[in-house]
Amino acid sequence: MEPDVSLDGRLVLYDVEIASVQLFAQPVAGGPRRRITSGLQDLSWPQPTPDGRLIIATALMPSLREQIIRLSLDGGDLVPLVEGHTPALTPDGTEVVYSLAGTGQVLAVPSTGAHRVRSPRFRGPSSTSKSAPMDGST
Repeated sequence: MEPDVSLDGRLVLYDVEIASVQLFAQPVAGGPRRRITSGLQDLSWPQPTPDGRLIIATALMPSLREQIIRLSLDGGDLVPLVEGHTPALTPDGTEVVYSLAGTGQVLAVPSTGAHRVRSPRFRGPSSTSKSAPMDGST
């Protein structure tokens, strides 16, 4: 995993792989690092929300399925949001856009974890077209 810097430039996220993946956060200006996770088999695509309080990422769960998860920088348990991978936060941080493996579907779920919706703004490839416009037109 490549290090990721928060939008406000104050925090860097990085992982350390020992027998499991551990995610750490550390102020860019220096200071002690904080362990955010431990014992995960795999963690990818971590990114802080715009307010800097949460991290959205993909985790390989014990079921061996990829889940989009939410973690608090202040500690607490990992919160599974939805099955999927490659999450990306909308600029305001209210939605997580992600892909559903093997389907070509791009979906969105509120970062609070409510029900997922197919996003008309982001369409994956279909079997009848070579590409889908990003503006939702057909």
